[in-house]
Amino acid sequence: MPKYRIISSSNKSLILIILFLINYSPGQSRPIYHYTIDLNNVHHDRIEVTLNCQDFAGDQLVYHLPKVVPGTYEVSDFGRFIHKFQVFDKDGNKLRCKKDGKNSFVISDATALCTIKYTVSDTWDMPFGLIRIFPMEGTGFDKGSYFVINPFAVFGYFEGRAGYPVDIHFSKPADLYGVSALPQTMISNEQVLFHADSYHHLADCPIMFAAPDTVRFNVRNTDVLIGAYHNTKSNSYAEIVHKSINPSMEAIGVFLDSLPADNYAFIYYFKDAEKLGEIIQSNHFKILRVIGYILKNGVPIGGALEHNNSTFGYSIDVGDEFLDQTMEIIASMSVHEFFHIITPLNLHSQYIDNFNYIDPKMSKHLWLYEGVTEYFSQLVMVRGNLISPKEFLIKNMRRKIIRGEKFPNEKMSFTEMSSHVLEKKYKRQYMQVYQRGAVLAMLLDIEIIRLSNGQKTLLDVINELLTKYNKHHPFDEDTFIDEFIDCVHPDLKNFFDRYINGHDDIPYPELFNTVGVEYYQSIEENRPLYPIRENNVKYSRMGMGDKIVIKKIKKGEFIGFQKDDIVDRNIYYDYFQDENAYYFPEDTLINIPVERDGKEITIPVKIKYVEKTTDAKILIKKDMTPDQEYFYKVWLGIKN
Repeated sequence: MPKYRIISSSNKSLILIILFLINYSPGQSRPIYHYTIDLNNVHHDRIEVTLNCQDFAGDQLVYHLPKVVPGTYEVSDFGRFIHKFQVFDKDGNKLRCKKDGKNSFVISDATALCTIKYTVSDTWDMPFGLIRIFPMEGTGFDKGSYFVINPFAVFGYFEGRAGYPVDIHFSKPADLYGVSALPQTMISNEQVLFHADSYHHLADCPIMFAAPDTVRFNVRNTDVLIGAYHNTKSNSYAEIVHKSINPSMEAIGVFLDSLPADNYAFIYYFKDAEKLGEIIQSNHFKILRVIGYILKNGVPIGGALEHNNSTFGYSIDVGDEFLDQTMEIIASMSVHEFFHIITPLNLHSQYIDNFNYIDPKMSKHLWLYEGVTEYFSQLVMVRGNLISPKEFLIKNMRRKIIRGEKFPNEKMSFTEMSSHVLEKKYKRQYMQVYQRGAVLAMLLDIEIIRLSNGQKTLLDVINELLTKYNKHHPFDEDTFIDEFIDCVHPDLKNFFDRYINGHDDIPYPELFNTVGVEYYQSIEENRPLYPIRENNVKYSRMGMGDKIVIKKIKKGEFIGFQKDDIVDRNIYYDYFQDENAYYFPEDTLINIPVERDGKEITIPVKIKYVEKTTDAKILIKKDMTPDQEYFYKVWLGIKN
């Protein structure tokens, strides 16, 4: 269960009076937003919000719901989900108010303002194709079962006054508990009070009310809470998530000397999609059945959104048969989102520090916020010995290189795309922050190691900058890259000018050579036949992971597969190459693991060669120079 501060019943009335006096004293110099919501009062998937705001009374006030929120790089227009917006004086008389655009409400004569009331729609029930609100940034209300509240989708702020404190008083079903990174006081089993230092703080802390399913653990100096809810299953999903992410979290604890947060919350909602899993597994799979499922149940999309002290994730559960795959995705998302605690949540420019929710100016530093974060989420796995250098380089980063080469760098620089990411032309390239952005971060790391002669890494530079900047002290948007360069060497400017600010193609062979890695953009070579794609079989992917199922065997199949065999699609990397990614010689006998009739077996196979063109070929040199070997070990954290 979450930790709460409990107030005895004999003192509840006194405490509520004190809270009222604190929050509503007309003469106080610092107004407080005081919201109340009754979660027992839900009609048509709408909750009613009441804001006591008499301390804000003035000539004219504009109440905003966000158009854009940090971390989404999407126009969300949360004002679309606000209904029956009404304004009252202290006697309950209505005041004049008009809506301005999609997200703003103008109160022209606010001198008598006392209360604002409105209802909020559940965004999860909106047709995805019509209302583009991703579930990890939206709201879900199911009376008596759960309430998922991303505060920026429910609460607003007065223009120019986003810096004032916020209290939210919830009345709720007794058996539901609130999980959030926000400070909270449990007044009774039916009432809880949340407090935020400002609207920015509130918007940054998602809240989930559900039956208690929590786990607590520590990552270095940080107390971590997992809160989970599954909409059909009663067993503890917090325990399952913890088991999945704990190895990665332990690796992060080794990777980072300290964390800039005392507490952190992972909040996960799991949506039942077992019917979709049954369709995927069916021998009579029809695309029309998937379309029918989507029309009835909506698009089965998941994801996570990072915050300073928490992550909210929305995941679909396609059945117990795919649970391991689901948890692999959860672990990967959790590591990435947790690393955002470094950047941009603590290391960021003024555009993020005082975010303008209505007319945001987007930062040009997505190479840092998303690229470095995604790269670190991969690097920590190899440094923590959870994956091999070959898996890190040849499988994970090679895929990102291939996908990243689709970025149109001749038309736009990475910083240009970043600063204009809300515009249609540039928005199409946003997903490249996880591909080319991560590759740029990796190569930047290698270049820092070279220029500092192995005395610094990218992580060292980030840590150095964090001694100067944090979530309360942003860096300057326009001078940051120069500051970054000053931490390393003047020649690092060439890397930024050419590949991050500029339009040059990335010279992979030259940059990789520093750490003893060979790279070929395209090479004609004799190599082993790929056992699946270049074999005479038909196959399909199983669920969301790397498992595939053999559907049909044709004449000339050379492995020995049988219909309905299940195999990992990474067997080429795992069994046809050595630890440095050099191919085993032709006719070498290897054993390939296969799941057949529910049992794990191995199939002995002789490697067959073929002459083919290989793109983005990567090898870890076996005969590195002393400098290459030293830089390679510094890069991947390998101890002598």
